[in-house]
Amino acid sequence: MSFDGANTLDVTSSRRGHPHHNPGILPLLQLADWNEDNAYDEHPPTCIHYSIEWKLIVEKKLIAKETEPDLVLTPSTY
Repeated sequence: MSFDGANTLDVTSSRRGHPHHNPGILPLLQLADWNEDNAYDEHPPTCIHYSIEWKLIVEKKLIAKETEPDLVLTPSTY
């Protein structure tokens, strides 16, 4: 991974096995692109990181709540 003089991110070397994407644009990882052994904690990042908060509410009462932090796979995976 490197930066050129215009501060454009070249991520092709750090994304071995992943489809090519436009430099400087962070993708959501598809399940087929995900590697279970990769920590995905590069700096600068090579993909979008986000969290999902699940809530179960019945008759306006919160029954359960769970947060899944630091996700990298597309939301449709969950």
